[in-house]
Amino acid sequence: MNRLYWLLVVALLLPFHPALAQEVGEIVSVVGIAEVLRQGRWQPIGTGESLAAGEVLRTGEGSRAAVLLANGAQIKLNGNSQLELKQARTIVPVSNGLLQNALRLLSGEIWVRDNNQLLEIQTVPATATIRGTEFNLAVGPADAARLAVLDGLVEFSNPQGSVLVAANEQASAKVGEAPRKTVLLNPLDAVQWSLYYPNVIGTATQRDPRWDDPRSSLYWVQAAQNHLLRGQVVAARQAIDRALTLDPNDALAYSLRSNIDLVQNHKTLALADAERAIAADPSSSTAYLSLSLVRQAEFDLEAALEAARKAVALDPYNARALIQESSLLFGMGRLREAVKVAERARQRAPDDAMVNTVWGFLQLARNRVNEAREAFQVAIAQDSTLGLPQLGLGLVLFRHNQTDKAIEAMRKAALLEPKVSLYNSYLGKAFYEDKQNQPAQKYLEAAKQLDPRDPTPWYYDAIRLQSVNQPVAAVENLQKSIDLNDDRGVYRSRLLLDEDLAARSATLGRVYNEVGFTELGLQEGWQSVNRDPSNYSAHRLLADSYVALPNAEAARVSELLQAQLLQPINITPVSPRVAETRLMIPSGGPPIPSLYEFNPLFVQDRPSLFFSGLGGNQNTWGDEFIVSGLADRFSYSLGQFSYQNNGYRENNDLKNNLYNLFAQVAATSDLNLQAEYRYRETTTGDLASNFDGSFHRFERREINQNVARVGAHYSPSPQTDIIASVIYTDRDSTLKYKDTNYTAEFNAKGYQAEAQLLHKADDFNFMVGLGGYALDVDTIGFNSLGRIEQKNRLRLHQYQMARTSKLDCGFELSIRR
Repeated sequence: MNRLYWLLVVALLLPFHPALAQEVGEIVSVVGIAEVLRQGRWQPIGTGESLAAGEVLRTGEGSRAAVLLANGAQIKLNGNSQLELKQARTIVPVSNGLLQNALRLLSGEIWVRDNNQLLEIQTVPATATIRGTEFNLAVGPADAARLAVLDGLVEFSNPQGSVLVAANEQASAKVGEAPRKTVLLNPLDAVQWSLYYPNVIGTATQRDPRWDDPRSSLYWVQAAQNHLLRGQVVAARQAIDRALTLDPNDALAYSLRSNIDLVQNHKTLALADAERAIAADPSSSTAYLSLSLVRQAEFDLEAALEAARKAVALDPYNARALIQESSLLFGMGRLREAVKVAERARQRAPDDAMVNTVWGFLQLARNRVNEAREAFQVAIAQDSTLGLPQLGLGLVLFRHNQTDKAIEAMRKAALLEPKVSLYNSYLGKAFYEDKQNQPAQKYLEAAKQLDPRDPTPWYYDAIRLQSVNQPVAAVENLQKSIDLNDDRGVYRSRLLLDEDLAARSATLGRVYNEVGFTELGLQEGWQSVNRDPSNYSAHRLLADSYVALPNAEAARVSELLQAQLLQPINITPVSPRVAETRLMIPSGGPPIPSLYEFNPLFVQDRPSLFFSGLGGNQNTWGDEFIVSGLADRFSYSLGQFSYQNNGYRENNDLKNNLYNLFAQVAATSDLNLQAEYRYRETTTGDLASNFDGSFHRFERREINQNVARVGAHYSPSPQTDIIASVIYTDRDSTLKYKDTNYTAEFNAKGYQAEAQLLHKADDFNFMVGLGGYALDVDTIGFNSLGRIEQKNRLRLHQYQMARTSKLDCGFELSIRR
């Protein structure tokens, strides 16, 4: 009885205990002052704290807050806003239960992007019911509400009526009046307060007295920067105009206006203002930094690097210019140079969030995952409004197999900087990794619209479409990504700060093969290899394309070997089948095993298991079993493949058993070492198909082969790669004719050693290689002196031994125009 009494007491108290209240969201970022009405009183609330159902969040004057709801919806509050998070409830509109969050905007302004789940936002004049949309909602002081829709469809209703507001439309409502709809001329104007505007001016070590003088243009430039940090873009532009009125040659004012235009994706205007800043003051480091940012947004990395270096030369203590130079160097593959420049930036500004963010990406590229995570977390603590460290943290969490937390971090990045195409690309890629096709498609499409010149979302979407059995659409997206990348295959994202290793290993050749465009896949692969012979993804594309071609086994194996030697620590499993030639398996069925039907797009420290099987008539059976994994700097793959078939007539059977073991270690960021062992066992009858139908009824063949290989890849500079491989082979082949008791045995032992130097320049590629092999071949034949039953009376019929060796060298020069 006492136990029942206490259970009842606990049950009654639980709903009122604040610690056990239903959590409906998390504070991602706070600028200025944010408070929550909790337990009947207003309390300060900061980044990382949770919000419970029934609580009210408010922001102060000139403040902002970003909230990520538990269902994935993203919300930003402008200054002087109050938002009540009402109790979530379940509704059943058709047959499926859907979670609907109910919010109430008491005052102020919010930006919302939901996650394809029903969301209801109430105001005094009207209620907005949405699903899968992005919009801005403001409540004025006179009980009037204004809704601006950027994407999707919103029902805006009150007792007097309702309207459906589509993308690029707006509506207004007052108490007692039905909502009215009008055209939204510039959707970006409605949400410009919610965008992230980086501080390109920086913080001076010594305060200039002109900052406090309203008669100085510097005073108004500083005021404009402060307005931007609070999301007050209109006020910031007015302050910039005031500064230029006082001093038409103020380079900082032009630089700041260029930054605003760039964030709002007005690249032409941003470039014009950056050039005006340089013309006004050619000695301004900030002006050249603005120009570098614009050039980077245009994907002109060489021009961006040149401008960044000019900014550093003019002011060696400008940490923002230093870290911009470092990020560009890293994007060009010049990791060691990037690290040196970033170290200088850290010395100048150890508390700068962007500096620590770029440092985190550099550590991630050096396989120092824990150091990268620490750097990203420090950057988030230093500036909670910056999206890039959240993206970096998401990559680290994926590496540690914390998928849900990784997706949450990438949601935060897209929440903080919603108009950055790359954050939407990576969020779509994250949902693909989690096998959530609908949100993956949504965010990839959003990325395409945000930056039509960026090939990244088209590339990721091609891989997604391949996985959902839409090969034609996948080819279209893949070709679009190539067109946007100067007619080259895209093998990494445009993020520059992420090496994007997993996506680069995707088997894109399968996309072309499935729709019968093998020649197109070969053409793209040849062009990519000719442009960059050290690109392992291009060699992999060629290897995949060769799978569908007859009599191209040697070419396929050669391209696969080059791809393996050039790749970083392996992130795709090694199939035992694709590394062998003359397996004599009949054509038909899928050209590539189901191993490649899903391409992982994130590097993750984990073991993976792949299995595929097939069965058919004529006692046809096959299977492939692979265990692969990645652990810090080490990767491995252990595989088995078997196939058997009785054939279409007597003595036409075939049986293959293949095994392989592959291991690779990243000794340093410039040196990769790998080793591989393969074993093959093949048993066949007479597989020849003669025109007259004749065959050898008693012919039997057996092959037993052991192959061991070691390889290395060294990159002394971003333009130069050296690869080396040594292969040892021991092959035993036996030919038997059971009717005559004749047996021939062939044993071949030898090694093959090769090395190649590849150098890339702006206008040409240079390759020089050296190779040699030595081979010992023994051939022994036996037959019987008497009847077949007299197996113990054998004499030597034939004995032959041959030894060959050869040394080759060559070079190739290709000129690009």
